[in-house]
Amino acid sequence: MTEFEASEHCNIPVNTLRAWRQKEAKEAGSSPLRFHRIGRLVRYVQSELDHDMAHGRRAA
Repeated sequence: MTEFEASEHCNIPVNTLRAWRQKEAKEAGSSPLRFHRIGRLVRYVQSELDHDMAHGRRAA
């Protein structure tokens, strides 16, 4: 799903998702939600979002 769909699904502002991804680029493992880059595209997997929201993410 796109960042906009992920934002709506998790009720997290798009700008927060973007900030977490920027921080992840500087510090591996710092983003609380997993995401995937496909070229310049950023995508989220709904099952991963649900898991990360329920349990928190610390390891990739």
